[in-house]
Amino acid sequence: MKVNNKLYARGRYTRDPVVTDAKDGSGKYVFGTIAVDQPFTDKHGDTRTSTTYIEVKVFDPEFAKVLIDGNARTGTLIEATGSVRLETGEYEKDGEKRTSAKIALIVETGADASVKIEAHAREQA
Repeated sequence: MKVNNKLYARGRYTRDPVVTDAKDGSGKYVFGTIAVDQPFTDKHGDTRTSTTYIEVKVFDPEFAKVLIDGNARTGTLIEATGSVRLETGEYEKDGEKRTSAKIALIVETGADASVKIEAHAREQA
């Protein structure tokens, strides 16, 4: 199947990714959120940084193995390419119904997908 959209993201895991066994025994999946920094210049000419959080879902067993074998954890810098999906949900808070939305990068088998660890997690001080 041809993917109609493609997203490349490079960022650091905000917390340790979750590793889950595939129900069919084909391998493991990896789920996590990365923070992608985007520098910009404000109206005063100062350089600032805006951060976007992207949910990364790795369904391809070989790509998941790259993250697992590389000990991906909080702070690990990764690079991923896959299809993008907007995921929405509903929840209730203080008796009010609310809607949430997040950007998900889906990494599945195919020529349009890849994952690699750019650098290991930063050392904790």
